[in-house]
Amino acid sequence: MPPGDGQAERSKSTAVTIEAIAFDPADLEVSVGDTVTWTNQDESVKHTVTSGKPGDKGVPGLDNAKPDKPDGVFDGTLADADDTFEFTFDEEGTFAYFCRVHPVMTAVVRVTS
Repeated sequence: MPPGDGQAERSKSTAVTIEAIAFDPADLEVSVGDTVTWTNQDESVKHTVTSGKPGDKGVPGLDNAKPDKPDGVFDGTLADADDTFEFTFDEEGTFAYFCRVHPVMTAVVRVTS
């Protein structure tokens, strides 16, 4: 088999649904070369799929808010129901992500070879 053919055969697409202000599944394992597609199923609710970690809004008078910490790996906006965003993972690692609009929405993609 020529080099690269095995990777092409293994590559697949995996779906994540955004519904009820949550990512489903919130913990996902894929292989290097796989594509993940996120679909917004929340009617009239905007979401993002932003790699990195959400900030902390803080408590006025007690502590300062900490800003979001996107890491720049991927960032998609899903403004309406049925909007999609996809990203192909080309390297191994653990990729945390969140919604900038709803920072309580967090999830992770674990990429293995």
